[in-house]
Amino acid sequence: MLVSTGRIVTGAYRQHRLAVAFNTINAETTLAIARAANKVGVPTIFEISQKTVDYLGIETTVSLVKAAAKEAAGRVPLGIHLDHGKNFDICAKAIKAGFSSVMIDGSALSFADNISLTRKVVEYAHRRKVAVQGEVGALVPMRAGKKLLAAKNLMTDPEQAKKFVHLTGVDSLGVAVGTLHGPMKIFKRLPKIDFERLSDIHKKVKIPLVLHGGSGVPVADLKKAAKLGVAVVNIDTELRLAYLAALRWELARQKKEYDPRVIFAPVVKALTVVVEEKLRALQN
Repeated sequence: MLVSTGRIVTGAYRQHRLAVAFNTINAETTLAIARAANKVGVPTIFEISQKTVDYLGIETTVSLVKAAAKEAAGRVPLGIHLDHGKNFDICAKAIKAGFSSVMIDGSALSFADNISLTRKVVEYAHRRKVAVQGEVGALVPMRAGKKLLAAKNLMTDPEQAKKFVHLTGVDSLGVAVGTLHGPMKIFKRLPKIDFERLSDIHKKVKIPLVLHGGSGVPVADLKKAAKLGVAVVNIDTELRLAYLAALRWELARQKKEYDPRVIFAPVVKALTVVVEEKLRALQN
């Protein structure tokens, strides 16, 4: 059952628990997320990046999510969220297409320009009853062979976060507190949440916080973050790695198979298990 993403996020925030936003990139990941959410029975968010919109087309993406939600997820509340929208146009396009929340990521801009852009998106979205997530601070990717970590000067400044929320009216805030984007963080076991910084942000910002780069972060740390204002954790890399591992296994196991559906059905099952396990771990 598709609902306002804001409803899911607000509910999680008030109960000091985590809603999980899983990045979906195609039919297989979409089906897995919907089926797992239905089986576990907890509100879940489909998160869609600009790259996925470019890959599938925005109307196809929304139709796919709606169909999977209706067919597989029963009455479990599900939201559709735009992840890391980089400009006003993509956010407006997503809202018109049926997204129930959008993220406008102006973190690469100056602080003043980030505020200006975010406020413009908020004004447009709120007139259409769509929630908006902003971002202060920036996550960097951890790449193989390069020691590129979340530097202190890229993390969210609590005072800036307070000012940003006040001036933009965002419904939730993506924060940079030590997590990372990309697969190397899992292999190197690098995600380290700066709980002192997170606590300071929580004291100054009285809206739900969002933790990007959640793959590879220990469950205990994520639950601790939920007590400090984090209402949503984003999971992407774990699904990509599981997807490719299952696909490679099936291709090696069924070398003579020529029907892609036979290959991909076990991939969907494997992804469903991964999503189920993540949802259950964060609810217990």
